Parts: sequence; structure tokens; C-alpha cells
Amino acid sequence: LVLEPTHNKQDFADAKEYKHLLRALGEHLHHYWQICGVVDPRTGSGVRNFWAEFGYFTNKWTEEPSSELKYVKKRNMKIQPWMQCDRCLTWRQIPFSMKDPQPIAHDNTEEWNC
Repeated sequence: LVLEPTHNKQDFADAKEYKHLLRALGEHLHHYWQICGVVDPRTGSGVRNFWAEFGYFTNKWTEEPSSELKYVKKRNMKIQPWMQCDRCLTWRQIPFSMKDPQPIAHDNTEEWNC
């Protein structure tokens, strides 16, 4: 399978092959989701339910997820933040704390040392 770009490199010359590639990648992704347990193999649904468990209720990725405490805790337990030490420049994984479930802000301007 060879995909040749058009003269302005904004598309592929043979749209049929490109559409075939996209369909095949979609099928492989769906199969991967079934293996991982994200999608129920009988119904084919579950991706929306998977993200709802973490507080994402809309399809708009620009919207912030739910700030309800149970969703914040679940997101922080699964996806732990990393910070770079300002002294030694080593990246450290910040452990999750049930006492303080709020994540560390990405725009944190305070100095942090390990």
C-alpha cells in the first residue's frame, strides 16, 4: 500500500486506498478496545461509559472534566502527575494523597524541590 500525496501535499492522490487504511485502523482500534475491556464485545458500546467514569461527560475536549471529588480522585489515582525538580532537574512522579486529592496545577509557578 503506497499513499502518494497530491501536488499540494494536503491530501492523498488515491482516496480509495486512504479510506481503506482509515477503515482498517478503525477496526484494529475497536478490536484493541475490546481486548482491553473498554468496549463490550456483545454491544459494541462502552467508550463513552469509560470516559464518564473519569468525569468526562461531553464530546467536547475543550471543556473541563467534572470537578466532583469522586472523579478528581479517580483521575489522580489513574494518571499521577509528574513534576520537575528545580534544583536537580529530575522528573518525579507525585504520589496520590487521599488527604489532598486536588491535582497540582500545570501553571504552578512556585519552585518545587524533591
